Amino acid sequence: MSWSTVSPTVLPLVGVFLGTTATLVSQHLATRVSQREAKIQRAAVLRAERKAAIVDFLDAAQRVEHLLDRTQRGGQADEQEAGELMHRLWLTYKCAEIVCSVATAQKAQDYTLQLHHYVWDGIPEGSGSSTKREARHAFLDAAGKELDPERSVSLRRGSGSA
Repeated sequence: MSWSTVSPTVLPLVGVFLGTTATLVSQHLATRVSQREAKIQRAAVLRAERKAAIVDFLDAAQRVEHLLDRTQRGGQADEQEAGELMHRLWLTYKCAEIVCSVATAQKAQDYTLQLHHYVWDGIPEGSGSSTKREARHAFLDAAGKELDPERSVSLRRGSGSA
């Protein structure tokens, strides 16, 4: 058997083998890239959902704090307004609980319970404002870590608004 008689049979088979191998390898690499891109996209969507839930919760909490500030300055607390604001706060807390981590949800619950207590039972003299601020800051730190997992340092906040 000479090379001239074997080569017309073997060379096309080698070409088919190499072509098939190249196709399979390129499909495998393309699939890996697609899976990685899909994972990145899912993470971005989840982060956006978490951010929206956190912003909604903070908006509701801010409205309750505004009500508390008004009543502390001697304004009247409308029970219907307080009920609506607390309903919205509890609803946004539950939405945050669905999409956020357990740690962030726990801090949101602590903050919500603190505001709930102040709205319905009044703010105790003395430490009430600092307790509310501590609950808010604990939530903000947890929310910040939720949105940026590589964040390792809690932010120190000044006295700001209570």
